[in-house]
Amino acid sequence: MEQTTTEGVRQDMERTRERMADTISELDARIDARVERVRERLDVIALVRQHPWAALGGAFAVGLTLALTGADRKAASATADAAKAAPGKLADAAKAAPGTIAGVAKRGAGVVRERFSGGDEEAGVGEREEEEEGLLERAGRKAAEFTRAEELLEEVKTEAERIGRGQR
Repeated sequence: MEQTTTEGVRQDMERTRERMADTISELDARIDARVERVRERLDVIALVRQHPWAALGGAFAVGLTLALTGADRKAASATADAAKAAPGKLADAAKAAPGTIAGVAKRGAGVVRERFSGGDEEAGVGEREEEEEGLLERAGRKAAEFTRAEELLEEVKTEAERIGRGQR
């Protein structure tokens, strides 16, 4: 009797597996069908091909709406203003750069001096001063290069303003 019960349970399990497989297949088919319908509804190219006049009318309405809001003029004006202001802001940044670089170099020299002094303040002081002078001299050269860059940026600003006024 135990074999019959075990055999019956095995058969029930097999039937349950088959029903589950059928149910899963049916659900997959339903989901696939719905996904395909959504894809068809969202296929803009196919919609335009099926309804070209409606698409043309919709595009015209959207364009007219944007034109009436003035969004195109606002965007063009903002772009032109940003383009005109960019050279000046770049020049301001270039003007500030030499002082910033010199300050960073001086602070860096101080950090190096503190880290490598090793407690004996007198040992190697002359060498550190020479190294610091070398670092500051290099910073000065970089500042001079930035000054030359500043002059170039001023030329770029002038040219950008001239182009902005429509003088080519």
